[in-house]
Amino acid sequence: MIDLSIVVPVYNGQGYLRPLLDSICRIKAVSAEILLIDDGSSDESSEILKAYVENDKRFSYYRKENGGIVSARNYGLHKARGEYLFFADQDDILEAAVMEKAVFELKEKDADMLLFSTEYIDDAGNRCACDTVLEEGTYTESEISDIFIRKLVTRYTKREVISYIGHIWAVVVKRKIVAEHDICFKRFMAIEDDLLFVLDSLDYAKLLITICDVGYYWRQNPNSRTRRGSYIEDLPEKKRRYYEYRTEILKRHVGCTSEELERYYTGVRQEFVLDMLDNEGLRGIWKAYPALKKCMDNGEVREALLKPPECPLAHRYRVEKQLLSKGMVITALFYKKGKYIKTAAGNYMRRLKRI
Repeated sequence: MIDLSIVVPVYNGQGYLRPLLDSICRIKAVSAEILLIDDGSSDESSEILKAYVENDKRFSYYRKENGGIVSARNYGLHKARGEYLFFADQDDILEAAVMEKAVFELKEKDADMLLFSTEYIDDAGNRCACDTVLEEGTYTESEISDIFIRKLVTRYTKREVISYIGHIWAVVVKRKIVAEHDICFKRFMAIEDDLLFVLDSLDYAKLLITICDVGYYWRQNPNSRTRRGSYIEDLPEKKRRYYEYRTEILKRHVGCTSEELERYYTGVRQEFVLDMLDNEGLRGIWKAYPALKKCMDNGEVREALLKPPECPLAHRYRVEKQLLSKGMVITALFYKKGKYIKTAAGNYMRRLKRI
């Protein structure tokens, strides 16, 4: 049986594909299959992928009509046959020795999931911490609920084991639990498919391992899908469904106190309105104003903005949060527009330097 299936969705990734695929090729101590899912690329990605298939029998190539990363990941998921699953993005790099260690640990302890540390990396090779495992160990079903599901959904836990949970490329998961419970990548809005796949896996996991080793490097690529904003239609309704989904799992597993739930709901409301500002800010200010003003008319949202930050977005967007808490919707939109212009200009200058 194949030990590890690595699914790599690809869309116009010619600039960074080789470093990732070369890093995967270094896996030798465990049997692996690498599923390359070409999501309708129009650049030279197809030729690059086919060359790896020709040179290494562990690679297989599949081309499909463009449908986005969620459909590409699910396509690879259903093709996978390994005992364990891992998902890598086209512009990143993995650490082969850590992947091998992860498989050995999972097999030895017959565990369902393993989490390792990850780091950010830029084109100059500079690195800094991303997901940091603070405590190595093996965790039972009740601990998975109390520590990891609580951390993933509420961002708070009484025991800090890992700095963040939710990135799919920090997780190796047993394919059996994914298949038995029909876990797949969901798309409520745009890019939260990672978090929900990890949450669904935690929902059914009985035994989880953490190791401190850095197993993956997430490239800070300004042209990646997580860096490119695009307007989302009907965001409030999509957000509502997303929050209901993850809150249902939280309540099923974790006995939160009323104080913890209140902090969680405050964080949800802060995140909701700041996401709305992000989304509406992509349109013209006068088009964006009515939708954001309607959101601000909700008393619970206004009250949440007056409280200290209870979600990562509120920590990052302190100025925006302060402006909205004072009812300065137009000013917040102008401020957000200015940040977009500054980011776009910076990305353009970086591209010029690479030419």
